[in-house]
Amino acid sequence: MGQSRPRPSLWKEKSMKTAEIQLTYVIKTTKLMALDSKRTDQCFVPPMCKHRHLDMANLLPECQPETVPCTISTLALTGSSTFLQYAITLLGAPVGSSVKRVSALLKDRGYPLLLTHFDQMVVRTDAKLNTDMRTNGIPNFCFLENKDGSISMGFAHYKYRMGWYVGILAFDDARYLTRAHRFLVRNYVL
Repeated sequence: MGQSRPRPSLWKEKSMKTAEIQLTYVIKTTKLMALDSKRTDQCFVPPMCKHRHLDMANLLPECQPETVPCTISTLALTGSSTFLQYAITLLGAPVGSSVKRVSALLKDRGYPLLLTHFDQMVVRTDAKLNTDMRTNGIPNFCFLENKDGSISMGFAHYKYRMGWYVGILAFDDARYLTRAHRFLVRNYVL
């Protein structure tokens, strides 16, 4: 009898530990003007947004601060990785870096978006302006800073004829990003 194939969950875990670090590339940059401060509950509102996770109001600051002009890069992946592995790759941080260390590095480089930035990118995409965000049901992700200073993963995906669904996931969530996803980063420098 041949060898039995490992269970998919074990296979994925093993393959990610031995896989080479995946690279990313910029497919579009979008310049955003300064944005006024805005209450978090005023971001991603109907009719454009059909569903918004309640965790956003609980985890993110109550008010999003006024912003200065910035550039948002829409990135594509060349392989699969978890959120943490992707951040480590973007930063060039050592493999195995802690969530706390990677979060601090992301904030130091200015990569997390404010919710108002993310909202503005979805508004532009919904208005058919070219941001290269996905509108085919596949999620777009970004780093967001929580009110306690930790990092979460914001996501937005468009469901045909149903509108935008937005929410927030834990930074150390074990879900995999794939080549199909888009990732938004503020002030990204190659």
